[in-house]
Amino acid sequence: MKYKPHEYVCIAAWGRRMGSFNYYITAEQKKAAADEAPITAIYERDGVWSVAEDIRDPAHRKAILGSMYVEEEHGQYGAEWDVKEDRWDRLPRVCAAYEFTYHRAILLYRGVAGYTGVASDFDVERFNKQRSITTEQVMAMLNGSMFGWETESADPLNCKEGS
Repeated sequence: MKYKPHEYVCIAAWGRRMGSFNYYITAEQKKAAADEAPITAIYERDGVWSVAEDIRDPAHRKAILGSMYVEEEHGQYGAEWDVKEDRWDRLPRVCAAYEFTYHRAILLYRGVAGYTGVASDFDVERFNKQRSITTEQVMAMLNGSMFGWETESADPLNCKEGS
């Protein structure tokens, strides 16, 4: 499957962790897309792409993979969460949204205050659709990231589309 440069979020996470400049990260993402590298690629050396799954430290690996984290029991990309009784489990690990002030594309991580900016060509709708993330979940993630994850508005059941 051919991915777009901005979909290589592990390269971005790795680059930020290594202190790389945004222009370098963007160039690496474009190179990965041109090479049709695995979606969990983190860097290329001598024509071979290293992937996040190869990181030995589990905490570091999971931090880089973020929303791309491969669930061991499913053995596939994209099996990120299951709906359960607890509201925390009704939220995805990550979703895409638009920042209110300038309408820029952003990523929201469950349990994390604030947001992470992404490339200007990032497709918010595609990102969420590929992960079956609902409008209510996005609203709850926005509320949680801004007002606190303990608030009732951070529960998708308390968010109605269009309100």
